[in-house]
This record gives sequence, structure tokens and C-alpha cells, in this order.
Amino acid sequence: MEPVDDLLKAAHTFLFSKDQQDNYTERRSSSRELLLARLLHPENTDEFRLDDKGNRYYDFDDPIFIGGKAYSGLQAQRRVYSEIDLGGAEHLMRRLGQELFDRVFRQVTIRQFSEDDLYLLNQEGVVSDAELDDLIIEKETWALVAVKA
Repeated sequence: MEPVDDLLKAAHTFLFSKDQQDNYTERRSSSRELLLARLLHPENTDEFRLDDKGNRYYDFDDPIFIGGKAYSGLQAQRRVYSEIDLGGAEHLMRRLGQELFDRVFRQVTIRQFSEDDLYLLNQEGVVSDAELDDLIIEKETWALVAVKA
């Protein structure tokens, strides 16, 4: 039997590792989806605790030890971000006039929205705080975080 050369060994290791990684990635993704679905479902409030930021915790009865690390639970970490409703901003700027519309929606080759100029119009008093607030859309995402014991 001939010895396997280093290049063939590296190829085998690479392919085996890639297969394992793909398998773990799929398993991790499906587990994450299941956990978040349970933690975020409104009827499952008895399965988790909530903190003042809206994060949800699934606490284990006893720590779980994996890879030499102890975990006391999982956290569905709430992340909130805001963005401007472009359709609403366009409607507002059209109502305020073509000059202001052109200032906020700049035409290069295509119209480009300038959030900075919209905020400047707010600071200048042209766009009211209430009008600006009506354009802001809050969105949230969730990250699943391991809580170390």
C-alpha cells in the first residue's frame, strides 16, 4: 500500500471538515429557529423571563457543560433599529414643495434619498418633529446568545 501524500491528506481533511461544518451549520440554524420561535411566541411566557430591555431568557434548571464551558441558559437578545419610510418622506417633501423635494431626493442619474438633509430640514424647522416621527419605522431583530454560568 502506497503512503498518502500530504496534498491528498489535506484534500481529505478539507472535504471532511467542510461536510461536518455544513452539517453543523444546518443543525445550528434549525435549532436556533425552533428556540427563537418558542421564546418569541406570546403564549410561552411561562417558559422564559423578561428583562427591562425586552430580552427573553430561557434558564436551565442546572448548568449545561459543553466543551469545558458552563452555560446557565439562552438569551433571545432584542435588537431594535429605526429607518425612514421613504414613501412617507417622498409624500411629505412633495407636499412641502419641489425645491425641498429636490433637496432631500437628489437626482444624480437616479433619485437618491438624503437622510441627512431631511434631518437638517427638521433642525431648520421646515419639517416638524411630529412629521419626522411619522416617517421613522422601528424594526427589531433577535440574536440567540448563550448565557455563561
